[in-house]
Amino acid sequence: MFHELRQYDLDLSGVGTFLENFEKSGLPVMTRCGFDLAGAWIEDIGPETATRYVWLARWENLDARTEALAKVRVDPEYIAFGQSIKGIIRRIDTRILRNVSFSPLLTKP
Repeated sequence: MFHELRQYDLDLSGVGTFLENFEKSGLPVMTRCGFDLAGAWIEDIGPETATRYVWLARWENLDARTEALAKVRVDPEYIAFGQSIKGIIRRIDTRILRNVSFSPLLTKP
């Protein structure tokens, strides 16, 4: 198992729209396509306060991630979600994190 950390730097004027559309449209499609979100946050203190959205997903293996990404990219509802947030995202940073044996995420539900 590994985790994917994704950070979105958003335009301040679009944060509310992004969060609302992600919750109502993006996340349901992602879940249906195989994404397993472990958490989601908006940065509260730091250099990108109120404009950085972060999520963490769990993956069994790279094949599962590749398959889910392929599904979500062609899903008409996800494409519509992408159009609904067009111009809001300034930058996306994706990181793959390998678990260490003592990670609480491996032992807690």
